[in-house]
Amino acid sequence: MVAVLLGATTGMAYLSHGESTPPAKPLTQFPDQIGPYSKVIEWPLDKETLDILKLSDYLNRGYWTPGMNRDLLGLYVGYFRSQRTGATIHSPKNCLPGAGWNPVQATIYQIAAGRWRARFRSTCISCAKLRTRVVLYWYQSHGRIVASDTGASSI
Repeated sequence: MVAVLLGATTGMAYLSHGESTPPAKPLTQFPDQIGPYSKVIEWPLDKETLDILKLSDYLNRGYWTPGMNRDLLGLYVGYFRSQRTGATIHSPKNCLPGAGWNPVQATIYQIAAGRWRARFRSTCISCAKLRTRVVLYWYQSHGRIVASDTGASSI
């Protein structure tokens, strides 16, 4: 029995080729125009935040529509090439209060996106600091889109 277990362990070590991760374009190639909104600012994350998140790549931008009375649209995308290195999801439900934002309400929100207006679910949080903001977020992995933090840990 011991020989079989040792043989299986040795075989797995030699046969394992690691995790297969598809190539990804840098997030800096994300469009500067989203509908009527144009990119107006890039917000770099500080070293302490990057050390906590352990991201492979990220995008943190502000978009605005000239001539319209609308607030700046903030877009943050965090990309993890692999989740096997011990880095886990970093939920906005934890980091928003840590940054001083007070969550007021959380609901599930349907988003219609893409050429065929495909629908997927996201989490929508209203939060307040000096002003009220709305945060929409979801997780994507292996062709799946998940709205909840607990569901994202299994993708």
